[in-house]
Amino acid sequence: MMPSFSDRSRPASPASLFDAYDLLRDLIGKPAAILFTLALLACGQSSSIIATPAGQIVSEGCIRWRIQCSDAF
Repeated sequence: MMPSFSDRSRPASPASLFDAYDLLRDLIGKPAAILFTLALLACGQSSSIIATPAGQIVSEGCIRWRIQCSDAF
């Protein structure tokens, strides 16, 4: 008997993050799935935080574009 994953008669749909959560919850347990969710949140926050200074460094270094900060108050 062939395993079900070898059935190539129908196209495979791409997996989503919800599918990954469900898989972790079913195989390892709910704490692992929650840890996965928190890790994704931390990765998103980290990339959002670092994008601004990285863009400023590229702008200042590569195209010699200086941004002057002015006091709004």
